[in-house]
Amino acid sequence: MTSLTSTRLSRAHQCLQWCSDCRKDIPASSKKDASTFTFLESVVPFDHGVFDWGIGLKAARALHKEEQLFSFPTRWAWSALSCNTDPIIGSLLRRFQGKIRQDDLIAIKLSLHKHLGHESPWFCHTQVLPETYDSVLFWTTEQLLELEGTHTYQLAVALQQQVQADYQELVGYMMHQDKEVADASNSKENGWMMFFTIENYMWALGTLYSRGHDFVRGKGNELFRCMLPGIDFLNMATPTKGANVEVRLVGNRIDLVALTDMQEGEELRVTYNKDLPNNRLLHLHGFVVSPNPLSYVPLYCELSTEAPMYKAKMAALKGIYTPGSHYFKLKWSDPIPDTLLYTLAVQRASSPNELRAMVDGVDTGSSNREGILRELVLALTQMLAGYKTTESVDEAILNEQNNESPQATAGLSVTKRRLRLATRLRYDEKQILRKGISVLMGMLRSFDSSDGESSGEEEVGDIDE
Repeated sequence: MTSLTSTRLSRAHQCLQWCSDCRKDIPASSKKDASTFTFLESVVPFDHGVFDWGIGLKAARALHKEEQLFSFPTRWAWSALSCNTDPIIGSLLRRFQGKIRQDDLIAIKLSLHKHLGHESPWFCHTQVLPETYDSVLFWTTEQLLELEGTHTYQLAVALQQQVQADYQELVGYMMHQDKEVADASNSKENGWMMFFTIENYMWALGTLYSRGHDFVRGKGNELFRCMLPGIDFLNMATPTKGANVEVRLVGNRIDLVALTDMQEGEELRVTYNKDLPNNRLLHLHGFVVSPNPLSYVPLYCELSTEAPMYKAKMAALKGIYTPGSHYFKLKWSDPIPDTLLYTLAVQRASSPNELRAMVDGVDTGSSNREGILRELVLALTQMLAGYKTTESVDEAILNEQNNESPQATAGLSVTKRRLRLATRLRYDEKQILRKGISVLMGMLRSFDSSDGESSGEEEVGDIDE
């Protein structure tokens, strides 16, 4: 482990030195107000040893709020725009601009330069990139089954199928558009066509998903998606450990700016994607956070187009309900949203007068509401039964994780690591559902107590007479 750590850190230092050397390529139009510091004057890489690619960045000196730590030219970022000027396949990729997705352009370029090794101008960066990720894109069928019962399971299966289809379509398109490339005598282009496998395509997409940044640029507010060498060593901020640095696009350069004062040795954290619940964190980045106040369990409540008063009901649900794709987010902080109860009541309205009363906020009677609560209890109970494991099994797995040493955690197999990720995700979802059932049962008890109080008042009145 010590030898591996030393190698990783050495390569990370090489990459940051290369990034510092790239500063000379910041265009004159973007040099004004650029940082005068190099990467290694502001940050230092460290190995936190959790997984086999555990590099992060710490402050190399005391940092101050709003200080520019360093600047980097967009020319050397992995982006659709830099594909145009690629010294090896730029002429080819220029013909693809506007015809295939930005992600695919970047994936082609990234796959090629990873394959070229020392021959690539980006070698100092590609040699540091992880060989695999824990994003669900890379999970085996058996590993995905650990997510069964969660919303993430369906998303993961759909993602893997879509990537397979995209790859086949992309290869077909490229071969159709550029048959001359397959027959070209240039060995590098021949190599590119030979090595662009589904495995390499998936690796490139996973790299971009987990390490990329999105910006809006220009008068047309165009999306600028990119991956930034050196900056992508930054670990991601979480709901419990917020961002203390920010990546900013300024003309044709990228600035890393401190958001707070920091002491030397403090770890730097950045937001790659804002406001992500655990299912999206696992989907894109391959990790989960607990507790994550943004996490939720989706509950679908479809209204059939054949339902009585369909148009009137849709009008009553305007701004709340979108047919075909809408679901309610059951969160720990709000496991039974009021909008959910209102939507179900509207869906079950049996007359125009009843529907109008609901829209006006008039109580239409406890029997209808009580029926809705009981149906929700049944629905959430059935959702709990749909998970692969019981809560006691999940707790045993999580307790083992909590009680083991950092060294043992670092030596985990990929399969066991992903089992724990799935366990954390599904266990937290179950707790949300349990809380939802508890809230519903409390509402139902209030109905029972109200009925009892009403009956008692009538009996007392009879006695007084």
